[in-house]
Amino acid sequence: MVLRPGKAEAVTNLPRRVHSENEMQFSLAMSATTSFPQQSSFRRTHETNLRVNARESQIAMRATLKADKRRIFDALTLPEYMETWLCLPCSHSSCRTTASQTGSRFRFDHFVADALDLSITGCYQVCRRGKMSFTWQKSSPRYQSNNAPESLVLIRLYGEFACSTLCLTHSGFLSPDEHRWHSDMWQLSLTKLQALF
Repeated sequence: MVLRPGKAEAVTNLPRRVHSENEMQFSLAMSATTSFPQQSSFRRTHETNLRVNARESQIAMRATLKADKRRIFDALTLPEYMETWLCLPCSHSSCRTTASQTGSRFRFDHFVADALDLSITGCYQVCRRGKMSFTWQKSSPRYQSNNAPESLVLIRLYGEFACSTLCLTHSGFLSPDEHRWHSDMWQLSLTKLQALF
């Protein structure tokens, strides 16, 4: 059958054959391989390394909390509770952290000896009892060159009554130092959050 521009014709009498899932995947892979030229081994290796590095730059943590999702959600989203559990990895003895929120935007300010040391700002993209997704950016007024790029945090809560599970992923780190700092911060903070319940 020849298709002409401007005309759509139904295709009839095609041979019927049931394909297994493996055959379909093989068929799709074959068509992709035959349609595009082979990539160089350097490019394949480089793309694989990017995927591995992206996985390594993601923080994934899980915590079991002895509370229902509503109480945990309040602790995670209300500024007066956020100040209680957020714990930054620092060695200062005279430090404190304040939290504030305006609409969907929030901010943490960390003070050392009453001077602003660093700030964390973010914006909720999703804010429901079982799922929260928000941007996260750490900045320092003293070290503008060390400001981190914006990253993304996803928190999911599972469970109903006296016990819930919090699953956290934080992705988008461009440096190992930022990944390490945030990993320590979330570990300390989740431990402190568990102690609240």
